[in-house]
Amino acid sequence: MLYTSRGLGIGAGTNLNDPIVKPYYDDPATAQTEYTPTADAHRHNFWGNLGVGSDPSVDTVEELSEQQTSCEDGSQDGGDSAYLRKNNSSYWMPQPYINGHALIPRLSGFYYSSKDGLDPTKTTAPPLGLELIARHTDHLTDDTQAAEIDIACPADALTQAQKLPDGQDSVPAPGACTAKSNIHIAITFPECLDPATNLGPYGERIAHRAINRGSAGAHCLDGQQQIPTLQAFFTFGIPDKVGYYAGTSSLTFAGHDEPMPYNNIHSDYFNAEDMTKLVEFCIKGKNAGSPNCK
Repeated sequence: MLYTSRGLGIGAGTNLNDPIVKPYYDDPATAQTEYTPTADAHRHNFWGNLGVGSDPSVDTVEELSEQQTSCEDGSQDGGDSAYLRKNNSSYWMPQPYINGHALIPRLSGFYYSSKDGLDPTKTTAPPLGLELIARHTDHLTDDTQAAEIDIACPADALTQAQKLPDGQDSVPAPGACTAKSNIHIAITFPECLDPATNLGPYGERIAHRAINRGSAGAHCLDGQQQIPTLQAFFTFGIPDKVGYYAGTSSLTFAGHDEPMPYNNIHSDYFNAEDMTKLVEFCIKGKNAGSPNCK
């Protein structure tokens, strides 16, 4: 494990902004004092960088570096505060619902690692300013780009095997998500980054899952950059009176035309942290047990 931001309450905000798909750009030629949502805007929950969730005009690495963050740096676990960098990165996902009732953001955790067959010595720090979108397999033209999505109720019901990046989705059994309990959504991003010239429809970088991920010899293709596997863990509270949970047909997410079905699930990542030292010491040096790698 390279880095973790731990239990962080409600995170960094909730609003209609989407810094990758529908970004707000500062234009000095146009007088604009506030963000005006378009018809395509939909609600997202934000974690990490506090500026992204509260001020849609924060859309560059330089601006993110000047903001506060809800991510802890591990120093309270005995890590060297001079060694650990503040994580100014931003993470977000669309608002989830069960039977139309909005779920309440609770806790979050973001883990960077190279495991499940990947050679850690080949891992490199993700580029500063990297923007990624982790999409469900139903929203891709290439299945190798799909994120792994695991869901469980209550929040800690995911087994260790399910938490490992193996490319297999898991969902809770019907009826398992009840009122006044929690639901846990884990999203594993692909880790093989294509060249910078290969961009998605919104200018985001394209990444693919490692070949044979989860088994010995997992690897990226020639020409791809192996970056740490990012796993985002989100815990949401289920409000009262949600009714019977009938599997993924009851779980929806905010979209352009609400409600969107379960397979609209995605998560976004805007990297604003130089992880060079952490990759060298924690992943390549295999010092995951060090408090400097929290």
